[in-house]
Amino acid sequence: MDLWNSSLARRTLEEKVQNVEIRQDGPLGLVTFNYDFVINDKVTNSGVEHWQVCKVDGQWKILSVTWTSYSHS
Repeated sequence: MDLWNSSLARRTLEEKVQNVEIRQDGPLGLVTFNYDFVINDKVTNSGVEHWQVCKVDGQWKILSVTWTSYSHS
């Protein structure tokens, strides 16, 4: 195992989401939420994500994802 993989093995990565809002108009939808990206129990950055979705053959598909990111370092 190289140094990069060894370093990652000791990290705990998590994306915590809150304030989820879903809007739908027919087959189109928008999912918006706040997120915190956490490494080893420390918030490293946070922001807002927007997912544009579309219902195709009865299943929701993600068309695009955009986000903001604010560093906490």
